[in-house]
Amino acid sequence: MGKKIGFINSDGTPSQFYKKFRNPSTSKSSLGEALRKGYSELYAKDENCHNLDKPKFKGLVMEATGEPHDSKVLELIVNTFWNAKAIAEFNDISNESNEETPELPTEKYSDAKNEEQSSKRVHLGLNYTINLVLPKTDDPSVYNAIFKSLRENLLKN
Repeated sequence: MGKKIGFINSDGTPSQFYKKFRNPSTSKSSLGEALRKGYSELYAKDENCHNLDKPKFKGLVMEATGEPHDSKVLELIVNTFWNAKAIAEFNDISNESNEETPELPTEKYSDAKNEEQSSKRVHLGLNYTINLVLPKTDDPSVYNAIFKSLRENLLKN
């Protein structure tokens, strides 16, 4: 799904959408933009499909994909979008062409509302799988050098 929504470039490198997603101040709007891109067929049918209730959204997906109402694929598509939409922020379409990220109005919330919102947060994590093809050797220093380099370059926080 990472390539479909534009988080990963065709060569497998992280895209600008992903870099904006990693920034806490632009994370939600970046995910909203990425969902618009990845689900462009649905947005072509209804530009505010993220505002539909779940049954209407499911109907829209059925119409776009041709999947039957009881399809497991349909459920996965709907649930994936629905879970991502819970943490995404959808800006006005006219703002998408603007290179600068628009400043969003801030509101002051009471402590009770902050606690309620923090309990509803969805934690999203991304995992990477790296496959290594190690050279055939009996020299442990070769392996030590490879794993030392991995630790220094990839496993930093």
